[in-house]
Amino acid sequence: MARVTVVEQRYRLQPSDLGGAPQRLQITEVSFQGLEELTPVLHFAGGTIKHLVLDARLRRELFELTGSSLCSDWVGQIIELQPTWVDGEPVLRIRAPSTPKPLMEQTARLRSRIRLNGRALWPLLLLALALAALVWLEQSDATFQWILDRLP
Repeated sequence: MARVTVVEQRYRLQPSDLGGAPQRLQITEVSFQGLEELTPVLHFAGGTIKHLVLDARLRRELFELTGSSLCSDWVGQIIELQPTWVDGEPVLRIRAPSTPKPLMEQTARLRSRIRLNGRALWPLLLLALALAALVWLEQSDATFQWILDRLP
């Protein structure tokens, strides 16, 4: 892992560099910058995008995504960088890469769930009707007598 001592912000990835759209990137290397406090810096595949300096929030997001605090475990991971606004300031968020699902696939899943739920209800409905008929048959004499008692 390389160690960089002097860094200018213009050479580091900023939210404005993403053009307002999320980007999927693969981490190829993790280096460090700083003299007294070392800060991780992510390098990405392709080399067309600037390096990302990880502050405490970004390190926490990457830890939650990868499940590891070891920088060596971050290499090879595919992440999605999302530019967003927090308290009026542009910031970057690290998220798991999203895979948009086609609308047809989503609706097909929903239809199958509805069909399965409908199929599961029929046996329950038949069981409830059978129990109601059984109770009615056992209570029919008492019910008939109760009705006759209420008539004038």
